Amino acid sequence: MNRTKLFYAFIPVMASLPLLTLHHSSEPVKEKAQGCVFRTVFEGEGIDSVLYLKTPEKVELSLTSSLDWISKAQNKDGGWGAGWHSRQSEFDPHAVKSDPATTAITTMALLRMGNTPFTGKFSANVALATEYLLKQVEQTPSNSTNITTLTGTQPQVKLGQNIDVVLTAQYLTNLMDYLNNNNTMKSRVRKNLDVCVAKIQQGINPNGSLKGSGWAGVLQSSFAANALETAMQAGAKVDTVKLEKSRSYLKGNYDKDTKSAVTTDAAGVMLYSISGTARGSSAEARIAREKNC
Repeated sequence: MNRTKLFYAFIPVMASLPLLTLHHSSEPVKEKAQGCVFRTVFEGEGIDSVLYLKTPEKVELSLTSSLDWISKAQNKDGGWGAGWHSRQSEFDPHAVKSDPATTAITTMALLRMGNTPFTGKFSANVALATEYLLKQVEQTPSNSTNITTLTGTQPQVKLGQNIDVVLTAQYLTNLMDYLNNNNTMKSRVRKNLDVCVAKIQQGINPNGSLKGSGWAGVLQSSFAANALETAMQAGAKVDTVKLEKSRSYLKGNYDKDTKSAVTTDAAGVMLYSISGTARGSSAEARIAREKNC
């Protein structure tokens, strides 16, 4: 499997997990492995210290070599591209156009691995990618529900036509945590995040799903709900009515009476449907858990 396509092998669980592209090498790991693979891969902060495990050397090596590959695969405009669904035989990452969805999800991987636009080994990559995404948002007409004129990309066909704005919103929200000492940059990011949120809300159907469903549209809707929730926590202007519609749609993909998943919008795959339902009910579950603690 080529590494550009490998970005999308983990799409079904990306609503809750960071992107990782893994491959092996025979070179030894020089730096001492530390932490826990669950904390590294699944963001399990705050778990009991007795559950901490040393990250296996092969995992550390895979992360290191994958990040190096990602850095080299970046296009000159600052973005990354997954290519066209109709041309899946293209393996060269520089032979395809950059698209916001791939760029956002890749930059989130770099951010999660300790890189920001200002610090880290891959800070230059993050800075270029951030500028690419901000320009995509700023150059888009206000009446558009997406931030790109590209169509038929791998992420769009698999997830949905508006996945670019959804993933970009998620990245900008994550980035906000690292901009407390840069008011100019933070103001620009916040403004663009509000634009992304408005576009997502504009694309929400009456039933709560997001317009432009792809092969498994429930995944795009799940990402959208997550983007709105996290953006609201970051102070963005979110319509709570639209957010609740989105949550209700996702929860509706599980029939509690028959105890079965509704897979109509999930390409017939139960995992996609259930993950969306979990996403839609997570906020309520968290509130209930906090009340019982």
